[in-house]
Amino acid sequence: GFGKTTSLAAWVEHVSLPCGWISLDERDNDPARFFACLAKVFSRLVPDLDVSSLAGFRTPDSPPLEADLALLINDLAAASTEMVLVLDDLHLITSNKVHRALNFLIEHIPPNLHVVMATREDPSLPLARLRARMQVRELRAEDLRFTGEETVSFLRGQRTLTLSEADTRKLAEKTEGWIAGLHLAALSMTRLTEEELARFIEDFAGTHRFVLDYLTEEVLDRLSDNARDFLLETSILDRLCGPLCDALFDESSMSGQQWLEWLEDRNLFLLSLDHERRWYRRHQLFTELLRSELVKRASKNEIQALHQRASRWYVEEGLVEEAVHHAVAAEDWPRASELIETHGWSFFDRGETATVSRWLSALPEEVLRDNPQARLFTVWLTLMKGESQAVEAELSALENGDHQASFDADGPLAGQLASIRAFIASLRGEPEKAQQLASQALAVIPEQDHSLRCVVSYPLGLAALSSGDVIGCCEALETAGRLAIKSGNLHIAANAFGSLGGQQMVLGQLRRASRTFARILELLTTKDGEPRPIGARAFFGTSELHYERDDLVEARRDALVSHTLSEQWGNVEMQVRALVALTRVFIAEDELDKADETLEQIHELIVGKNLTELGIARFEACRVRRWLAPSAPDLDAAARWTEAREDLLDSEAPLPFVQELEHLQLARALVAQGRIGEAIDLSNRLHDSALAGGR
Repeated sequence: GFGKTTSLAAWVEHVSLPCGWISLDERDNDPARFFACLAKVFSRLVPDLDVSSLAGFRTPDSPPLEADLALLINDLAAASTEMVLVLDDLHLITSNKVHRALNFLIEHIPPNLHVVMATREDPSLPLARLRARMQVRELRAEDLRFTGEETVSFLRGQRTLTLSEADTRKLAEKTEGWIAGLHLAALSMTRLTEEELARFIEDFAGTHRFVLDYLTEEVLDRLSDNARDFLLETSILDRLCGPLCDALFDESSMSGQQWLEWLEDRNLFLLSLDHERRWYRRHQLFTELLRSELVKRASKNEIQALHQRASRWYVEEGLVEEAVHHAVAAEDWPRASELIETHGWSFFDRGETATVSRWLSALPEEVLRDNPQARLFTVWLTLMKGESQAVEAELSALENGDHQASFDADGPLAGQLASIRAFIASLRGEPEKAQQLASQALAVIPEQDHSLRCVVSYPLGLAALSSGDVIGCCEALETAGRLAIKSGNLHIAANAFGSLGGQQMVLGQLRRASRTFARILELLTTKDGEPRPIGARAFFGTSELHYERDDLVEARRDALVSHTLSEQWGNVEMQVRALVALTRVFIAEDELDKADETLEQIHELIVGKNLTELGIARFEACRVRRWLAPSAPDLDAAARWTEAREDLLDSEAPLPFVQELEHLQLARALVAQGRIGEAIDLSNRLHDSALAGGR
């Protein structure tokens, strides 16, 4: 209530530099939301900025954090003009990922960018160091308080008030320059007699919260019953518009829009959010107090009914996130579950996994336990992150619990269960089991259910890959991708075509792979030009393509984008792949310290995680490549690694295709150790296997 936002808004109106403004709220703790907003602001401030690269740092982490944000900072520094970024209500942001990114941006801020933060508490920044460098200016509560002269000027500007000089000074002393309290006091005094006015000023005292409570009651009590009821019943809303208010407040004398305009005309803490004056928000402290007053005056059932009406309105308007929020606030668990089941995939596909997780965590345990579809949806989310081990216990509980009939052969969820089992088997390199389970799934999934049938086709491709049938794998993946596009399942489309491009590279079809990656990236780019998080697979593929063509700059860029998108996705397997691709670039450019740091990051990432065989093989092969780096080899480490694989050299058994990358590095390690004959034997076996598979 000290006027931070108001002061900034007035300043922005007159500053000569282009300004970008983000009004933050609790939902912006979802990194996807926060960095999407940041990307939009910067793309408007610098029209030529590559927006697709901005999406790559929405959930950055070290070490890619530095490299990814460095690209943005360099692009901003190259802009021809100074600019201002305003972050309003920064105190509402508690996400560590967002804080880390902002810290890096501030520490390396280009000279033409000015960041203004409005917050109720000190931001998570190295303020002492910034002060010592004279790189920060601070306006605190003491600076924002009205002086005695400003208080007098403000009160004299209230035409309905006639105060003596002494009363004005006394009120200025009691409010201590606190602007919100002074404003409320002015509203409370407008209709007092001279005698009441003197008594009011004399009795005006207390802490800020006490005073604000008291004055709010004074304001509310002096309003008509209808006006007071409108304020209270709509206080459950974070943002207001006329039709939404109509849905909550059933009073015919004025429409919701008329009420909002009436409140705005009377300066009752209402701020317009757009030029059309369609959406509004209230002063935050006033909203909190209205809600507190609503709890005093209305029953729990009445408040829940308001939230239910708000949820219904948001559903009709297609505003799902707000609809879920109010369904949860109403404790309307059937509606909340239904909304999550219906719309959760679309949010997941957009990369807003933190939002979906927040929804599911809001459901009470007994609600989740009694809703097999919601539990199954949680399993899908976990599985799509690559954490197949974590879902086993939940699957067993579903199959053997109270709802097991739903998962019987003719149950409505049987197809999903078989699909999940097939998916897990394919990830674990069990092709025969995956094919058997996939056949069971296809037998119970309706022909017209393209969405689920494409899910089953995808593990069929992975199963073929496990047995070394790359051509069969490509055919299955192409089928899965086509079905996924037909059904609108972007998640499977991204995985299927991303994997397809990778296998086309295995077959030596680099141009075809390039076209496949371009196709999926076009499909996964939003209207704002930003790639969706599930595009991480395709960016990993393009990074490998650039690496094969010795374009290491582009290979590094796409590996960084892939990593940060996969972080937002929450898929550990893809994070490992992206970091492996980045490590290969570091090794090729002889940046071995960075390679070592990234390999350590991968190791920490995979501890306790259930990676696929191919994922482990990629990591192992990358480690050996680093140990064999010519400028700083570690042949002892390579020798120890080779020793653990001696059995492979004595065997004539077929070499598993999924470990081919690892075995190629084993041949190189043998050469480095002077074991030329063994290296030739292993290379011949690898050559025969590749020749038989058309690779």
